[in-house]
Amino acid sequence: MKIADRVFQLVFIVGLAYLFSGSAFIPTVEAKSQGTITLTSPAPNGTEVGETGDYRSLIWKDAWDMNNVGDVVQLDSPCVQANQYSSSNFSGGVWTGTPNPAYGEDHWVFLLSPGYRGALATDLDGRLQPIDPKVYTQLTIKMFISSVDPVSDPGARLMWTRTDVKAFGNAQEPNDWGESNYFRTYSGWHIYSIDLTQIGLLSFSPAKLNWTAADIITGLRLDPDQKSGGKSIKIDWVRLSAKSNYPVTWTASGVGGSTEVQFAVNSGDAGGATPIHFYAGNVQFNVAQEEKVLANAQSFVFPASLPPGDQELRATVDGNPDTGLWTVNADPILTFTNPSIASGEEYAQSTLNDPWDFNVMGDVASTQNVISSSIDNETFKGSHAATGVGCSQDWSDSGVLLRMGAPIDSSKYRFLTFKTRLEGTADISFGWMSRIIWYDGTGFPNVGTSNDIINRDGWNTHIIDLWRSDLRDDEDPGVRGWQEGAVHQLRIDVDEVPAEQTFYLDDVQLHAEPVGAGVFTATWSLSGDARSSAEADAATITLGYDTDAQGYNGTVIATGITGNQYVWDTSNIASGRYYLYAIVNDGVNETRFYSDVPVRIVLDPSTLTNKTYIPLVKR
Repeated sequence: MKIADRVFQLVFIVGLAYLFSGSAFIPTVEAKSQGTITLTSPAPNGTEVGETGDYRSLIWKDAWDMNNVGDVVQLDSPCVQANQYSSSNFSGGVWTGTPNPAYGEDHWVFLLSPGYRGALATDLDGRLQPIDPKVYTQLTIKMFISSVDPVSDPGARLMWTRTDVKAFGNAQEPNDWGESNYFRTYSGWHIYSIDLTQIGLLSFSPAKLNWTAADIITGLRLDPDQKSGGKSIKIDWVRLSAKSNYPVTWTASGVGGSTEVQFAVNSGDAGGATPIHFYAGNVQFNVAQEEKVLANAQSFVFPASLPPGDQELRATVDGNPDTGLWTVNADPILTFTNPSIASGEEYAQSTLNDPWDFNVMGDVASTQNVISSSIDNETFKGSHAATGVGCSQDWSDSGVLLRMGAPIDSSKYRFLTFKTRLEGTADISFGWMSRIIWYDGTGFPNVGTSNDIINRDGWNTHIIDLWRSDLRDDEDPGVRGWQEGAVHQLRIDVDEVPAEQTFYLDDVQLHAEPVGAGVFTATWSLSGDARSSAEADAATITLGYDTDAQGYNGTVIATGITGNQYVWDTSNIASGRYYLYAIVNDGVNETRFYSDVPVRIVLDPSTLTNKTYIPLVKR
């Protein structure tokens, strides 16, 4: 992008010269007025509004509130390139990054990681739960930049893809990624709200994928500042939603025809009353200009999505402010706990009467190329010797073979979960990846090998659907798939780091699909205002089922449900696999959710083909 940056600087300078030349910019002389504004909506004592559904909150059940390490993802690959930030941390609900000067001027982070080609999509990989760009069109970010030069710095920009990380910047795949025009940024704390349907694509970028032209968006990248060397970048929260369309109305006096209203929002968190800026289709020389709100318009449709809770809106005209208050009612968030990945029969508990929880070394049958091993605080701890030096690709080949009982029925057991942690600094190009290997009764080489499973700093929780079509490794898949007969041995390779490495493995579980025979007890958890406030009694649930997890238009089981479970009579339901869905209404908001996995309804087991593959839900 260095050439692109130089092209931008030339265009930007020429544009400034044009905009401020006598022929292009003739200011209108207007008598100076001292206007005032009085907000009529939102009301001073509070106006209740529903939360505008946020992608991360509804789909991942975890808002971009900067309380968890997955809220911002960096490319951890020192063997390929320097990390974007020399230091970064999450503290008090704020992410702070110090740009790494070794990487140059343009530093970025993933808000949604698109994953890596040849690696399984696990954890917070956007390929698991892609963004629907037809639904989620307004991005709002509360961000701090320590300093901004309005002359040399064009602002921030966004990138997105519908494939994986390799698409970004790839001129050979222009239809698989988009690169937005810049939008103006300012020093200090500010809120930026961008209409992704109007921001447009950078004219000198090879990227061709407009936001609304994509069927799905698997990755979203934020470049906070194009001249970020030596600065401090902070992010408080991010929201991706439809337009909120909250009505703002006011009366104004003493204002001229060009007098503008400046808005600020006080959420009671970092930055206090924070100026908010709106960007849509007003683009000049590849830079989106802030949308103006004129005082004599007396109304404005507020497009930004705001976090739940009290949000004070401050409107200012000619330095004179007035305030109103929105109370944003949180969306009720429902999570099915049955059916779920962990609600079906678990192999080790069922077969051995002892889960693979590593409270004793007996959970391990044997190891391969592990030079030391122990149980450390009910966690398996191991280390392996070096197989290469530097950034070589002489991958290690150490593994943990789990204690087995009867052979695993691979047509029954489908969902594998396990936790991993590696000591040191994450480097995905240096073997920070796990792998699973499964054996038939004759042992090696009659094995199957999974694709890469990416690890990051800290504990990683991996959830693998063993029936997925892309399970096996692209280069060395082995000779058998998971469902090709009984599995006699299961092995987990926690890492492939060429250097000497210490690693940890914990909480391995292998679950069957949840089954209903005659009756099935559906259970769920509910969060948001519908759970925690007086509105809990008013929250009702409509429960239904279908076979494709699309549209919420299947067969209704029951309406008006309260509480957190429902006993479903399945005696008259044909054998098959069905997704459950719930429509939740708390009197202010309505939300909809599918179960992540289907429930297997059984009347006559002989009529149900075990190996039928139904993919996990992708919303």
